[in-house]
Amino acid sequence: MTFPSRTLLVIAALGATAPAAYALSVKEDDVNLGISLLIQARAEVSESKDTDGNTPYNVHETNNSPDDADFYLRRARFGLKGTYQEDYRFSVIFRGDGAGAAANTNAAAFYEGVIGRVWKKEGSKLVHAVDFGYQAASFNPSGNVYSSSATLVLNEASTAAIFTPRNAGIKYTLNAPWVNFWADVQNGAADSVTAAGTDGEGLWMSGRVHISPEGEWKMDKPAETFAGKAGKGVQLGLEVGSNDSDITAAGAYQSALVYGADLLFHFDGLTALAEYRIAEYDNYDPATLDYAATAWRVQAGYAIPAGSTVVEFAARVSAYDTNDEDSTAVDFGGNAATAAQGKDYGSSGDQIEVGVNWYLKGNNNKLQVAYSDWQAENGNADAQILRAQWQLMF
Repeated sequence: MTFPSRTLLVIAALGATAPAAYALSVKEDDVNLGISLLIQARAEVSESKDTDGNTPYNVHETNNSPDDADFYLRRARFGLKGTYQEDYRFSVIFRGDGAGAAANTNAAAFYEGVIGRVWKKEGSKLVHAVDFGYQAASFNPSGNVYSSSATLVLNEASTAAIFTPRNAGIKYTLNAPWVNFWADVQNGAADSVTAAGTDGEGLWMSGRVHISPEGEWKMDKPAETFAGKAGKGVQLGLEVGSNDSDITAAGAYQSALVYGADLLFHFDGLTALAEYRIAEYDNYDPATLDYAATAWRVQAGYAIPAGSTVVEFAARVSAYDTNDEDSTAVDFGGNAATAAQGKDYGSSGDQIEVGVNWYLKGNNNKLQVAYSDWQAENGNADAQILRAQWQLMF
């Protein structure tokens, strides 16, 4: 639906709160504005034990027994995206993720604000762009590159725990035959202002490249699932990043070198992804050991038509190790990164997941069910979780 005037622009924004399965947009001589909405409503039941193997453990509320069921919003996001005078682009997004989950304030928060400029030269296949503002870095596809609206298995992958930076900074993008490249410079991942220190913190800097052959195997827009869309493509992703001098405590600093690779494959109903990430931490305090965190996943899904809809069967195997120098027993939610991601995945340990996706209208309107089995790296902790989610997006 298109609105041609400034007055109707306001009406369109107000109307975005009404139920709709189509995008609203506004077009004028200089402005092309679109309204976006993402809602993921979730229900889950779980059984789990803590490290002693005996005490019931709630994956959402530490030290409590599991609830009969938990209901919450995994994602609730509303935004405005568009272009100005064709060559300029912008986005403003707010979120209320986690509403209904334990200890969540249910308050909406700012999520993204970006202005950018795109350069295209007639007759050239090269496209350059610069985006400036508060945004995700183009590092780690499981958290930043692939949209959370198109996860193959309902849950986010544990590889998202290996740095998914989002902060204020600048991004450069180059699109070329065979290759897409990104470079990001942002505030440090923690950017602490509370811990006292004699030195200021450094910056997050990273680069990522997508390599995909021209022709029929070209993958223009990577995703964990293509919802049964016909076609084929293959893409190799390579990346490296540096998080310099984060203040972890008064007078204590930690830097990290992070890198990874991923391979994505799509052939009609089949989509498969393999991914591996490493974060090497360097502590400035000689009394603290340096260590590395690692995570990997292998997943695949196969989609088949079902009338006017599509049904997809999916499976994933993954592992996460928060510290290669320490095999301390942990519970399912025994690390801050897991809590920040809505506890889709466990702390140090192995996880097996199977699920079914029912696409009523692609990723715009879909139902997902997934079962997860997590086993701790050390100790007797485990978790078995059954989740169902309905997503509406435009």
